[in-house]
Amino acid sequence: MLDVGVLPQIDVKRIVRDASALQVHVQQRNASQVDFGRIAGLSREHDNMVRARQQLERQRNASTGGVAPASDLREQARVTKQKVQDLRALEHRVHHLLLEECAKVPNVSHVDSPVGDEANARVVKAFGQRREFPEGFRIRDHVELGAALDWFDFANAAAASGSHCVFLKNEAVFLEQALINWTLQEVVRKKFTALNPGSLVHAHALERCGFQPRSDDPSNAVYHIAGSTLCLSGTGEIPLAMTLYDKIIDPQSLPIRYVGVSPCFRTELSSGAASRGLYRLHQFNKVEMFAACELDDADAMHLEIARIQVELCEKLGLHGRLMEMPTEELGAAAHRKLDVEAWMPGRGRDSYGEIMSASNCTDYQSRRLNARIKLPSTPRRFIGTANGTACAVPRMIIAIMEQFQDEDGSVDIPPVLQPFMGGTTRVTPRTPVS
Repeated sequence: MLDVGVLPQIDVKRIVRDASALQVHVQQRNASQVDFGRIAGLSREHDNMVRARQQLERQRNASTGGVAPASDLREQARVTKQKVQDLRALEHRVHHLLLEECAKVPNVSHVDSPVGDEANARVVKAFGQRREFPEGFRIRDHVELGAALDWFDFANAAAASGSHCVFLKNEAVFLEQALINWTLQEVVRKKFTALNPGSLVHAHALERCGFQPRSDDPSNAVYHIAGSTLCLSGTGEIPLAMTLYDKIIDPQSLPIRYVGVSPCFRTELSSGAASRGLYRLHQFNKVEMFAACELDDADAMHLEIARIQVELCEKLGLHGRLMEMPTEELGAAAHRKLDVEAWMPGRGRDSYGEIMSASNCTDYQSRRLNARIKLPSTPRRFIGTANGTACAVPRMIIAIMEQFQDEDGSVDIPPVLQPFMGGTTRVTPRTPVS
């Protein structure tokens, strides 16, 4: 981010001034890599260099009117000019180091965000009718149902691409397309502009959006393209956000709303029963919402995105719950994060799994993107950004299969999707279930 394109417009003075308060937010997010002492030291060093350079420049300007011989004045000017250049180079180097450290400081957490890890997530509300399975009904998970329906080819996908990969088959192919097309249609009705972003992005694009795509970090979820600065994006949020990169935004054009569908790529190191099947894949298709607005409107925009998410689930007939996510789940960029969890009874009668997420990033991303509003005779101001999943296809398929299964292994297709699947209302097993 510091080596490519425009420098991030991080509010360094605020970070130094409010270090004690920000340290609390850092600790609550378990972001131990932030060193406020180093930030303060680099800030002082940078300020001293700026003052020293400005002093030299004043001396150089004053010397031009002196009475010394012309040759002495020229030599003095040459020496002073070189000192100014040397100081400016050092100043820039220290400034880059300072920005590098400041970029590690996460956003401030919302007052409603519970402190702690995922276990501290709070239910905001439940939605949709939870199905009551008859006594004796054997609930199957999506993997078992998929085997009977012949919807998933894990074996050939593993031979081609390794674990955590799948080839969708038969009606599952059409179900994926139905989910994508229906979701796009629904979200566009909410005044979002449809945009098909790519999945290849520069590493600095991820950094500007608050991700840390360092290839030497084994916990990162980013694939790097060897011999280039490109990565495979894990979410459409990144290329959609880059539409704002280094832009002066007309306030009359706000809010800007995009909905995009793109392949997403994640290294997904997790394993275990909760991650099996479609739940954690290296590649999947996702419909993503992204919005830019006046900073003061970011809270409302975030809640609007969350409302759309719940509405989409309700129209599909799904039961789930909206969750207020705790501080350790916010990442770096989010001020507040709301997750939508769908009931996944194949994991257990009272089990839920995340299918959507919505984040309010305030001006955290816009400052790194240099996306600002600038009007004549007014100071610049940075915009707010918010984003949210409209449909993570594999997880939505899990929820549909497990909530709408029948005893014989059949799966009912939600009515809103049936027109997108040639009128198919139910899919029956190709292999009898036991």
